[in-house]
Amino acid sequence: MSAERWYRLLLRAYPAGHRDELLGTLLETGADRRTSSARESVALVRGAFAARARRRVDLPLRWWADGLHLAALALAVAAFGAVTPELPDWPLRPAVFALLVATVLYGRFRVAAPIAVFAAVQNGVGVFPWMRVQSTDVRFGASLWLLAGVLLVLAVRRHACPRARWWLVVPAAILVDSLSLTVGPRELMAFLELGLMAAGLCATVAARDLRRLLASAVYLLPAVLGYLDDPHRPVSPQDVLYHAALAGLLLATAVAARHARRRV
Repeated sequence: MSAERWYRLLLRAYPAGHRDELLGTLLETGADRRTSSARESVALVRGAFAARARRRVDLPLRWWADGLHLAALALAVAAFGAVTPELPDWPLRPAVFALLVATVLYGRFRVAAPIAVFAAVQNGVGVFPWMRVQSTDVRFGASLWLLAGVLLVLAVRRHACPRARWWLVVPAAILVDSLSLTVGPRELMAFLELGLMAAGLCATVAARDLRRLLASAVYLLPAVLGYLDDPHRPVSPQDVLYHAALAGLLLATAVAARHARRRV
């Protein structure tokens, strides 16, 4: 693959409006080379990630509203992941949560809020027999009520910007895994949570604001509530390492956000 074609492929990760200028600069500085170096390719990918992270800061949005939007999307995706194993026997409930993910992704809070409230009520009391009840999972029930509350707050605001469509990769991966059973659902969710928390940390360093910290803190709140419900339940070493990693990423994000605000 020629250097120009490789550059064009990598520059698709950048927001529109800067690609042609960057392409011209890259071709000019690397005119004597036929291929791109690995270091240069990594730098371009890192630059694209930082540019997209900073792009949300430039939008006409309150940082806390955008942070709550991100938290709501993460909660909706996690809820969808929790119900995808029911797809063969109870397809309607995963379909409801898939609709919830789509409406939250595109910022349709006034549509998403009633769906979230319905899901939370149904999970607790089982109004409709065609949707399976999962009221014994304290964390799951708490996450649904928290999601409903966040969406009700966001529904008051008229202005919202959709999240990036790459977020659809996450529920798609959960759905594929549920159908193929390549990885256990709990293990997959753990990997996804750690990966997204790490991405939030990197985005906080790049964007220098608090929205990812708020989103991470809100997302992890149901896990804390679930533990407080039964603090004496047995905990495996894997659980300790997993929650320690989440806490470490959250603390690192808080430090990065505080340092960034001082610099600003």
